[in-house]
Amino acid sequence: MIDATALADAVLDAFGQTVTLTVGGNDHVLEGAWRGPYSEMTVGGVPVEQSDPMVAVRSEDYQTTGAKPGDQVTVGADVYTLVTPRPRDNGLTELTLRAFA
Repeated sequence: MIDATALADAVLDAFGQTVTLTVGGNDHVLEGAWRGPYSEMTVGGVPVEQSDPMVAVRSEDYQTTGAKPGDQVTVGADVYTLVTPRPRDNGLTELTLRAFA
């Protein structure tokens, strides 16, 4: 069995940067792994594209923020709107973002 906490820690150690979630005027600083606004991959021989920016944060950290769709997420100097949080089995929650904060 894979230790999900260790996996999440390894991902954030390798790719992590500061991410700020603003919820009700309160800032919550988390560590997140950023993925830019476009990616392309092949799944089962079929090309799949993802055009929304995304940041993955520790699920336990995300849950403490009380963030919900519509809240602001700041990555570097860029501000985004949280569209969809998706908890994963690996201890991370992927936050799909939009650039119109």
